[in-house]
Amino acid sequence: MNNMQINKISIYIILFLLLITVRVNATQLSGIYTINPSVAVSTTNFHNFYSAIAFMTGGTRNDSGANNTTPFGVSGSVVFNVAAGAYSGQVNITSSITGVSPTNTITFDGGNGNSSTRIITYSSSPVILISNNPYILFKNITINSPSSSVTSFQITGTSNCCRINKCILLGSIYLGTSRLDSIIIDSNVINGAIFANPTPAFTSYQNKIINNQLLNFSGAGITMNCQSGLNIISNTLFANTSTTSSGIICNNVSNIGNPAIISGNKIYNIRGTAGTSSGILITGNNTSNAKGIIANNMVGGGSATSYGLYLSGNYWSVANNSFNYDTISTGNQYCPINILSACSGISIINNICAVKRNSNLALPLYIANATSIDTMDYNVFYRADTSDHLLIYFGAYYNSGNFKGVGGFNQHSQFLNPQFVNDTNLHISIQCLVGTSLPYVTNDIDGNARYSKPSIGACEVQRLTNDIGTDKIISPSITSISTGSNSVSARFKNYGSNTVTSFNYSYQLNSNTPVTLYTTSSLNSCDTVSLIFSTPASIVSAPGTLKVYTSNPNSSTDANMLNDTIIFTFSSLTPVKLIDFTANRINENVVLNWQTASELNNDYFEIQRSVPSAQCSVNSWEVVGKVKGNGTSNVVNSYQFTDVSAPHDMTGAFTTV
Repeated sequence: MNNMQINKISIYIILFLLLITVRVNATQLSGIYTINPSVAVSTTNFHNFYSAIAFMTGGTRNDSGANNTTPFGVSGSVVFNVAAGAYSGQVNITSSITGVSPTNTITFDGGNGNSSTRIITYSSSPVILISNNPYILFKNITINSPSSSVTSFQITGTSNCCRINKCILLGSIYLGTSRLDSIIIDSNVINGAIFANPTPAFTSYQNKIINNQLLNFSGAGITMNCQSGLNIISNTLFANTSTTSSGIICNNVSNIGNPAIISGNKIYNIRGTAGTSSGILITGNNTSNAKGIIANNMVGGGSATSYGLYLSGNYWSVANNSFNYDTISTGNQYCPINILSACSGISIINNICAVKRNSNLALPLYIANATSIDTMDYNVFYRADTSDHLLIYFGAYYNSGNFKGVGGFNQHSQFLNPQFVNDTNLHISIQCLVGTSLPYVTNDIDGNARYSKPSIGACEVQRLTNDIGTDKIISPSITSISTGSNSVSARFKNYGSNTVTSFNYSYQLNSNTPVTLYTTSSLNSCDTVSLIFSTPASIVSAPGTLKVYTSNPNSSTDANMLNDTIIFTFSSLTPVKLIDFTANRINENVVLNWQTASELNNDYFEIQRSVPSAQCSVNSWEVVGKVKGNGTSNVVNSYQFTDVSAPHDMTGAFTTV
């Protein structure tokens, strides 16, 4: 073999080795890699994020590790496990990564529960930038920016299906002005806000903001405009106390694909001047067969000088929310729920709307146009300030005495203080404050399953199993109890979750032997039954007590004895026991007839009639005459009185003197 042949062989060997080297370095990533500055660099370990990204995209590593060669990108799912450490510099993923797909995703993971020890720091906005690269996930990492006003995380371009999960962000999240679909931001702690404001021409689809804590933000905590199929679910928002702020703002929301769902959010400390802030502000249109859902939210603790919920648009279901308005309003319309006039197909069901303070113009509910509503019932409205006798506005003003049934709505709604735990904890403990079952509200704000007769408001008041109680003493009443035989009847309620098919019910007059009966009445959860005791109470004198109580539901121990008993204390006996009272108009006169079963120590009857006030909502009373009483006991009498100064409101009453 001559020298020329040897040289040729050597050249072939060198070329072969070079080819092997190229094939070793050239790879599309797939599988598990690490970012760990304490381990030697390699093609599977990187000292920083910059080098890991450069290896995927064909850039130059800055950790002295070997660079990759073509083909770049990924050929399978890629996970970078991030070791504990402080990583400085911007994480910039703007060079296109080939091969990504719904299955070929790229994940940067600090490990479950490790976010506080994996810290990325950069002094300018944004700390992490993803542009035109979809299917990228950051999880269990702290993203450290100088302040909440600096963007910690920015996603722009065609970066669909990216996700931020279980991270700590010391600044805000910004989603770009173009269309971004299927972004998931979940289970993070964010010292700032989430903001997306694409133009209507770039409506974004199926984005989800779930289980995050947003703290110390100013402006709005979550702004997601021009969205379709948006989910904002189970977030906690606590605003900066020193600035004007709103909770959730969503303009131009629609249900193309799927309806919007704003559910299970706790929104605290929202403040502002008239018309500038809202706990939840929604504008946008859905369709009648796929309504948007605003449900199970709590808004309280300074919940807007302006609005708790401000809604404009078509076909929204507002259900099982709890609003506590505890600041002073400057107008009736700045209130827990405000529905604008340009709306239709709005349902308002199972909500608690409470206005806490006196000297407050806010109403629990303000609906500019009654035609906006298709369903409204099983709500609780409460307003501490009753000086102007207004409760809700629904095309006109209504008070606590006449709002039920107006327009066919609010047949089962109530005027009631919900007794929230405090201004920011809007849980209640009133058992059997029940609404109606809704197929789109199956759980409460805490994840508890709703009963078939669900609690009104955002939280489901948990019911014990076997729990029967006394709901009301029907008779005798304070106006009918008298000496002699008194019929005793009461209404009993199943406060438990089990159906009650039997229980004992008893009454005891003073210290006498109790009268106990047994019933097999079947009561579903929160149902009531009225029962009459077969043995009347024989009353001799006053004062005294009448105690009605229950026991032994379903032949078992009552799980809650606090609601078993009602005690009726009477300090005196009614001198007259009324049997019948009627009022009839005859020409210009009103004829009142009443009959008594007994009279005792009665001098005369005083006849009064109601006189409408100037507001036509609250009546005063004036005396129109007197009728001499019989003055004896245990007799039946009939009397007639003619009001010659009629016509007047026929509503009448009499007192005995």
